[in-house]
Amino acid sequence: MQKQAMQLFAFSLICFIGVFVFGSILGPLQKIYNDPQVIRNFNLFHNHFDQLCWLGAAAIGAVLYAARDRFNGSERILRIFTLSYMLGTALFSFAFLARALGLILMSTLLEKGSYVGLVSLGGLFNIITIITGIYVANGIFSRRSGAPQKNTTS
Repeated sequence: MQKQAMQLFAFSLICFIGVFVFGSILGPLQKIYNDPQVIRNFNLFHNHFDQLCWLGAAAIGAVLYAARDRFNGSERILRIFTLSYMLGTALFSFAFLARALGLILMSTLLEKGSYVGLVSLGGLFNIITIITGIYVANGIFSRRSGAPQKNTTS
């Protein structure tokens, strides 16, 4: 579990750098491209990437790291959860950037085709994340088989 937490921390750090760099150029981009749809999709990309990829990965990594000694579940499910989270959030976020670039380049394939493909694939990975996340949470909060039972009656 510690390995997956570190993977999420590394992903979060890389995404933080991306958020910082893109946030630094977002203002000039908004001045260059005054099309409201382009600006909207740039902002959607930045917001999703910021909240899901950077902050979300850091938060989940922190939870996995803090709960590393309590986890009593499948390592395979944990690996799938971690990978699907990173892929799903990144693909979903980049769909908005692809749409903005498609609008700028006047490419219907990029604007609509890649947007739908990235949102769909990212959404599929996000659904996998939700399903495996339930199993991971169960592995954290379920009672260990050898753990002593607390006596609740006095």
